[in-house]
Amino acid sequence: ALSLGAGYWHYDYSDLIAAGQNGQAIVNGECVNGVYVPDPRAVRGSGGQLFQINTEYENLGKVVTDGIDLSAMYRLTTERAGDFLFRTEATRLNRFDVYGANGVVSRNVGSRNFNNNFSPMPKWRAFAQAVWSGDIHELSVSVRFTDGYRNDQSNNAPIGSFTTAD
Repeated sequence: ALSLGAGYWHYDYSDLIAAGQNGQAIVNGECVNGVYVPDPRAVRGSGGQLFQINTEYENLGKVVTDGIDLSAMYRLTTERAGDFLFRTEATRLNRFDVYGANGVVSRNVGSRNFNNNFSPMPKWRAFAQAVWSGDIHELSVSVRFTDGYRNDQSNNAPIGSFTTAD
């Protein structure tokens, strides 16, 4: 039996409040091009040692995101060779735009998102699996793929895609 699926999704989060810039980005922002400018969110001792980083929630305005989900599954039952299951799922992220309270739009698809508290947003993520079962035994192989993205902490240097197998 074969089953196929596809879906489009779209979310528009308005008046979003989320954690602001992450702690490491705050510390890194204190020294740009060799010039140290203290950030009041980084609390330091008299010798310069870092004691505390204060991050606060911010009004992000809104986030608009959309993408597609694809899936396929095939089951095969045999009398002698056992049962087989093949399935795959994939998500394509088309858009993940953050509209700041100041009106600035940040396009985050394909970004590591170091300068905000969102997770990395690769364009593609996929999963595939093959399973054989017979009597009291089962064997499965799973593969996961994550597309590459830009490292916004390092001049948008590329971070390569990666694939794992279990």
